[in-house]
Amino acid sequence: MQPIKLLEWDTKFFGYKVGEMFCKENLATMLNDNKSNYRLIYFKVDPNDISLNNECKVNNGVLVDKKITFIKEEILENTSRNNNTLLIDNEKVGSDLIDLAIQSGEYSRFKIDSNFKNNEFNKLYSNWIENSVNGDLAKKVIVVKEQNSTVGLLTLGIKNLNTNIGILAVDYKYRGKGIGQKLIERSFEETIKLGFKNIEVVTQLDNFRACNFYKKMGFETKHIENVYHFWL
Repeated sequence: MQPIKLLEWDTKFFGYKVGEMFCKENLATMLNDNKSNYRLIYFKVDPNDISLNNECKVNNGVLVDKKITFIKEEILENTSRNNNTLLIDNEKVGSDLIDLAIQSGEYSRFKIDSNFKNNEFNKLYSNWIENSVNGDLAKKVIVVKEQNSTVGLLTLGIKNLNTNIGILAVDYKYRGKGIGQKLIERSFEETIKLGFKNIEVVTQLDNFRACNFYKKMGFETKHIENVYHFWL
């Protein structure tokens, strides 16, 4: 595997060269040799590797995410109990959907990292929901509506031979009413319909509310990794 891989989608979207680094040796040399090749490099590190984490910090790496992946295995059928969730596809993405997508990214590394200066976070999450509704990034988009506005949102795709929750958001004004639980239960039902038994979701370890919620819904920790950004 090459030590740094060009991320073509990120490069095109952000307008500057972005790569992901896989080499775990000679970090300082690797970064120095690529100053003219990349503007931004992502690097994922085992949180238990104290030496490598320290090396990242010494070389001006910005720890932007403690990324945790949850998994729920062997989903049972008939989990949604006919709740009031809806499926949507190929409809116009209105401001309510975009707002929910942006709310879902409260702990996103693209929001936390202050080195982003061109409204990248909002553009990224707006693009994410648009391409989920049109079917490019998601197989199912599940929503809850109140008074003709969308107040809950979950996007469901397929990754690593499991279904995968991409965006999950409940509008600030409607939290604490069980909407998130209804969305998750419907995602279990749609997972079964898609022919899968396991479902994964990625969130941030610092997002205690989300982590506790997924545990309550029967998810277990699969793995955790630190994500660094190197701005060259």
